[in-house]
Parts: sequence; structure tokens; C-alpha cells
Amino acid sequence: MDLINCRLPLAEVRQKFSGMDLKFRKHLKDIMLKKSDKYGLEHITIPTFTRQIGLKKKYSAIDCYLAALSILEAPEKQVNTSKKFMAALECLAP
Repeated sequence: MDLINCRLPLAEVRQKFSGMDLKFRKHLKDIMLKKSDKYGLEHITIPTFTRQIGLKKKYSAIDCYLAALSILEAPEKQVNTSKKFMAALECLAP
């Protein structure tokens, strides 16, 4: 998706999201959702939430889900499902 066609200044487009001006960051999601039909992008956003305790890493719910799913669906035949499940739980531990 071409962000310049979304009427964002070139100086803002060249920056990381965290470095963009707050007024553009607030409206970027809405702009991209409006333009997603033009480019055939369905489900461009995923409703999720994040979790952070103290100074530890911030985890998003979708990242935890995908990490656990990849471990559980790993093609290792010699490891039983319960061991895979315990490995998935360990990877999600803060």
C-alpha cells in the first residue's frame, strides 16, 4: 500500500511508526482500512491486546497464540502431544 497516496507527508512516511507525528499515528489505522479495499487487503487488522508486567517484555495475545500453535503443530513425531503442550506453556511464561 502506497502511504503517499494516503495523503501522508513524505517526511512522515519515511519514519518508523513510533517516530511519526502523533496526529498522523492516530489516523493511520483508519486511513489504511479505507484504502485496503482498493488493494484487495482483507482483514488487515486483528483485534488483540497486550500484556506487560513491570519492566518485562510486552506480549500481544496474537503473538502468544501463534507461538503456542507453532510448537503444538511441530512435525516432530517422537515428541508426544503433552510434551509439546508443556513446551508451548513454557514459551509463553513471562
